[in-house]
Amino acid sequence: MKKYFGHLVGLTAIAISGIAAYMSVTGISLLFSMSLAVIIMAIILEIAKLVSASALYQFWNKISISIKIYLILAITVLMIITSGGIFAYLTDAYSSISAQIQIAQFKLDNLENRKQLLKDELDQQKTRYSNLINQRKSQETRVDSLISRNYITMAKNTNNIINETDNQLVTISKRIEDLNSHISGLDTIKLNIEIESFQRDVGPFIYIAKMLNVSIDVVARFFIFFIVLVFDPLAIALIISYNIIIRKNFVVKSNNGEVDIDEILKK
Repeated sequence: MKKYFGHLVGLTAIAISGIAAYMSVTGISLLFSMSLAVIIMAIILEIAKLVSASALYQFWNKISISIKIYLILAITVLMIITSGGIFAYLTDAYSSISAQIQIAQFKLDNLENRKQLLKDELDQQKTRYSNLINQRKSQETRVDSLISRNYITMAKNTNNIINETDNQLVTISKRIEDLNSHISGLDTIKLNIEIESFQRDVGPFIYIAKMLNVSIDVVARFFIFFIVLVFDPLAIALIISYNIIIRKNFVVKSNNGEVDIDEILKK
């Protein structure tokens, strides 16, 4: 297992470096209108960065201090450039989806405003319905009282008022039913929009944004920043690790037996 671990580190380093290079080259080319010269330059610089990191480690004791300082600075600057390219690539990838999310959020806000207006009217209609019910009970009591005192005409007039109240109650009841139906329909539309948004690539971002009560753009920026922070430095670290493994495990067969590579490099 230990024998193949070095190969695993090497393959991982190449894979991460390749993905980082692709994202970086694509991101940098976006900044310069996909210029072929810029793409070629970015590819060469990515290769030079990895080779420089390997050479710096392998020949650390062989090169002068000025070359060491220059290579360290060059690798650092190239890592910053690569990270900038990766940031541009991820930002561009997110922005295409972000526009759709913003449209969806605009729709949700409008639906929520419409729902609030309907709920306000619903509360008013319920209050009115409750008041009419109380009035009707009072009118029924009054009719019974008028009939008992033989005020027939006044009892008929009151009874007419009760009938009008009943008609109003029917109308209000229907309006309340319609409002509940509209509110339920808006909730269904909102749910469909939210499900559609969650089904996009930024669905987890939406969930985290709601959990932290921040905007989705803030969450996306932090994720992109953390990816950029670890991506290219990890590639360089793995390349150096792979060189260390090769340096320790590589031996050369000679007439005198096995000789460590360190002994060869000292010659």
